Amino acid sequence: MKSAILVILSVLISTTNLTTYTVKKGEHDFKPNTLKLTFGDISCKYTVMFTEKSKYIIPNENQLDWNKGSGSSNELFTNFKNSAMWAWRWNTKKNVFQCTGYFHKNDKRYYAENYFSGKVFEIEPNHKFDVYFYKKTKQSQYQIMFRDMNSDNTVIYDMQYDNLKSWNRNIGAWFGGNEAAPSDVEIYFSKTNL
Repeated sequence: MKSAILVILSVLISTTNLTTYTVKKGEHDFKPNTLKLTFGDISCKYTVMFTEKSKYIIPNENQLDWNKGSGSSNELFTNFKNSAMWAWRWNTKKNVFQCTGYFHKNDKRYYAENYFSGKVFEIEPNHKFDVYFYKKTKQSQYQIMFRDMNSDNTVIYDMQYDNLKSWNRNIGAWFGGNEAAPSDVEIYFSKTNL
């Protein structure tokens, strides 16, 4: 009982400076979710943590679909043409959270399994990590870097585009690909402009 209380206190202290994003059972959109338009390059850092409340079970192959944390679209009405997001999933077989850069370029998707040779960033529950997110307009490039705060574990994803526009539309957190959340799910993160 004492160790369970210590774990709960540790999680509460660790998530103090992070915003809680929640998706309800049967839905896709995490709340809060804000629409924001910006101009120019993007240089920011997300500090992220997954907990026991971030785990979920989907009893089929959709367990391996990528949930989206946040990102940016270079299109006003779609995320499927020219966009970049950091993505995550709960891997029940390995008992870890996995993350990848997730890109849409000219209506095609690029992520760990289909473009980056299966390269994923792995993190255990209750460990904070950073996601560095960059958009370089003149170079027409997005870069997403995952970095564990407690080790040398760093994974970088780069995607070159044809011609990125100078404006950006924020993409909020989204659960799943095909299936909605099977239960309430919480993730925790903050965003800092660099």
